[in-house]
Amino acid sequence: MLSRRKGKDILFLCVLMVLVACIVYEGYRMMRPSVKQEDAGKMLFEVTHFQMEVLNTSLMEALQASHTEDLNALKLAAYSAHYSHERMVRAYGTDNLQSLSALRKLLDMITQWQIGGNRPLTDNEHELLTKYSTIFAELLPGYTLLLDNNNRIVASQADHIKQIGETLESLFSES
Repeated sequence: MLSRRKGKDILFLCVLMVLVACIVYEGYRMMRPSVKQEDAGKMLFEVTHFQMEVLNTSLMEALQASHTEDLNALKLAAYSAHYSHERMVRAYGTDNLQSLSALRKLLDMITQWQIGGNRPLTDNEHELLTKYSTIFAELLPGYTLLLDNNNRIVASQADHIKQIGETLESLFSES
């Protein structure tokens, strides 16, 4: 009977030690200096802005492309830019920022060109890429200024981006 009592005492002591350890640990967490967390919207903007810069660079490099397989890097950059921009639209709302369907259309166009396999790009395709690249470059200054100091969308810059998006989209109806 004494050994049974001793076993219960040891079990009680173990539970008590775990409880004390948890309290000490939580006290330590509360007392240590906390790391300041960054605004998630701002960080999403930084990623999206970076993706737009990458897309711009890929568009300029694609102007040197001679075959459809040379557009793989552009296709990946367009996908990343489109994906991250759409996340920005969802995060900030469609009242503040519009989708850029011209990015989706660029992806669709490259995919369509590549469906038949690796082939030389036509003059019309080069011309379309050149126009797209030139107009897209106008979007970057507005994208840089898209957030204000309080991490809110600047309406005038969002409108500028929307207008350029519409101009880019009109290129696809011309071709």
